[in-house]
Amino acid sequence: MGKYSIYKCVYLHLMVLLFVFVSTDRAYSALLLPVDDAYTRVAAPDTKFGNLDDNIIFLERIIVDSESISSAEAHFKYDLSVIPANQIITSATILLDPFTFTGSPEISLFEMGDNWDESTITYNNRPTFTQADKLGEKPFSESIFDAFDVTAAAQANYLTDGFISLTAVISGPLQTASSVSMYSQNIFSGNNNFTPIYLNVEYQEIPEPATLSILLLGGVISFRKKIRSPHF
Repeated sequence: MGKYSIYKCVYLHLMVLLFVFVSTDRAYSALLLPVDDAYTRVAAPDTKFGNLDDNIIFLERIIVDSESISSAEAHFKYDLSVIPANQIITSATILLDPFTFTGSPEISLFEMGDNWDESTITYNNRPTFTQADKLGEKPFSESIFDAFDVTAAAQANYLTDGFISLTAVISGPLQTASSVSMYSQNIFSGNNNFTPIYLNVEYQEIPEPATLSILLLGGVISFRKKIRSPHF
């Protein structure tokens, strides 16, 4: 066997090994229900609506003295720890799907802290958020809201405390009042027509560094053996 044939054999062998290495990566998906969801109201800043009205998530924007203000916010928390360790989140989207609405609302989505639960959250004690925490804004269109991409935020939270909390508000300015009503996860039984606000997560295994080392080592050993083979 000539040197060219040896090099060709080694090249093909390494390609097969690398193909096996790459093909072992697997993609998965998970449809996550909120572990907590609730709404809060400016006009009732100490009221726990998660206890009073645990089937509905409500958003509202009203006109006060000719000024548009957000009067009700929706809050969602998702547990990312259900995703196994050593994964990378490649996609995370949330679809705010209303069952009824008024006006022509535009929705803004913010990330907020995770130190809350649906039974105790109020407008006054909810984690604060600012414009710097804004993840996106979607206009209302033909009774459908586009999915918000929260991939970067989901990956960052997956690597830290394992939870992601999101707040939706109706953006302004609007000339007329508007509202959005969505179903809470508490109403979902798994066998009905009620659709809660899911977080759709796609993720992929991170190959262990040792796997690549073993495969490459196998290729090097094979290469050395073939180079040292006698020529005929």
